[in-house]
Amino acid sequence: MKHSLLTLTCTLCLMVTPNISANIMAVSVPVASIWTEPIKDVPETPPPYFFKDLPHHDSQLAYGELVNVIKELANGWYEVEALGQPIFDVKANKLTPLHGYMEATKLDSVKFERDVTYELVIIHLPWAIVYDRPSTQSNKITTIPFGALLRTDPTFAWQKSTDDELWLNVTLVDGREGFVETKFIKPQWSIALKPIDFKNKEIIAAIRSELTSYAELFLNNPYCWGGCCPHTTNTKVAPISSVDCSGLVHLLYKVALSGSYNIPRNANDFYYVSEPIKPTDMQIGDLLFFKSEKSNFQRAYHILMYMGDEFFIEATGSQVAKEANKVRVISTQELLEKSINELKNGMLFTRADGSKYAIECRSLLAQLAEQQK
Repeated sequence: MKHSLLTLTCTLCLMVTPNISANIMAVSVPVASIWTEPIKDVPETPPPYFFKDLPHHDSQLAYGELVNVIKELANGWYEVEALGQPIFDVKANKLTPLHGYMEATKLDSVKFERDVTYELVIIHLPWAIVYDRPSTQSNKITTIPFGALLRTDPTFAWQKSTDDELWLNVTLVDGREGFVETKFIKPQWSIALKPIDFKNKEIIAAIRSELTSYAELFLNNPYCWGGCCPHTTNTKVAPISSVDCSGLVHLLYKVALSGSYNIPRNANDFYYVSEPIKPTDMQIGDLLFFKSEKSNFQRAYHILMYMGDEFFIEATGSQVAKEANKVRVISTQELLEKSINELKNGMLFTRADGSKYAIECRSLLAQLAEQQK
């Protein structure tokens, strides 16, 4: 069954107005984690982090992303829904916002000036600094990651500094004004106000090219269970950072599609909203899924993205193979001991522990194009 992403167009895709619900809040720190339950402590050791290290770590939201606050808890936490990270509810047979818990100190009410039409831009390099003036010699306000969303007033957005660099004037979550060098902003600087034409071959070719370019930015980032941001060693910026397998793919598609669509968060969610394709039909940006024997090969537990020329990129975490605890590019031959031409959907493979898994190739872009017919 197909499930539409086009009907999930994020409210952030459109011009943001002051008329926002009182229950809607925005991430006000560089990166904020969302947990399956309120927690007391986070690991003090550097990544990689596995499930055993962060069993309740479900995902992460970047600066400017919106949540719907369901309930304020007495212990300094909020029960929330992450509006930009849908998951697939198998029982309800639909996509719903990711549910979890976030620290109240990581969120802020969205402050808008009345009668101002804002547009959004998205960060497309690992970490960008927001300054209080258009100069790298001015004061740093905050640091924000790949995929972060910033508001801008297009009527006075562009400014040049004394060194002739081009800057973008932005409005922060708390209403303060800041400036970001435009090299950190995705070139289509204003987030799309209408659906992308997924039937346009030139547009799709550009998106596929961006997916690989962005993927290379994450190479050798350590594995992090529930991670959904680029890695940084600066724990003051992000106490927990880096990506898991689906966090990587989520970020790549989020930015390649200019923040205009709610991209699934987990491997199984990607599986349900993508179109089955033959392995021999795979193009750059298409997806390879591993489905577990434990689920009777019905649930996808791992996702990789095709980079072309029989290579995939993945964030892989293995508690026994230290060299694999990172984002890496791996050949089809090394991964599955077969070439693309030898693969078939549903083909079974055996893990080191003796359990079996099935593979399946799918395309999110093909599904989006199909929905526009």
